[in-house]
Amino acid sequence: MDCKYVYAGKSSPSLARFLPIKNMEQGFINKPYGGLWTSTYDQLSGLTDWQKWCKSSDYEINRYLKESSQYLLIPSSSLDIVVIDSYNDLDKLTFRPEIYGYSSIDYAGMSQIYDAIALTSQGYFDLMTHRVIEFSSWNIPCTLWLKYKFKSVIKL
Repeated sequence: MDCKYVYAGKSSPSLARFLPIKNMEQGFINKPYGGLWTSTYDQLSGLTDWQKWCKSSDYEINRYLKESSQYLLIPSSSLDIVVIDSYNDLDKLTFRPEIYGYSSIDYAGMSQIYDAIALTSQGYFDLMTHRVIEFSSWNIPCTLWLKYKFKSVIKL
């Protein structure tokens, strides 16, 4: 997967700041505690997928970007990334038993096997078409890093 991963935050990501993955107990929020979220950089537009989503949804991106910096993350060469490019790719994931009537991804279990989960643009639209509840909290195509696997970080 030849992508440019961009992280936005108040401080540079590092192994020392990386929080290990833990599953949330609320079944309706399908994101874990910990990890690191990145957005893919689109060279044609000069924006990340996250920035495009912010602009299209009237999210206050300018205020957020004033309070944060962007970092290009260069991953290690050896990675094991689960890529969700379609509805059929869901069988690559491990799910936890239902909590409050909702199933959720077993992020803690996945972090024992994989380095990251990448949701592509095609995968995002396919899952939204199928109304897959497990990805309802993922607003955009992005990569969730389950382990800190970067050889360098460059402030943009």
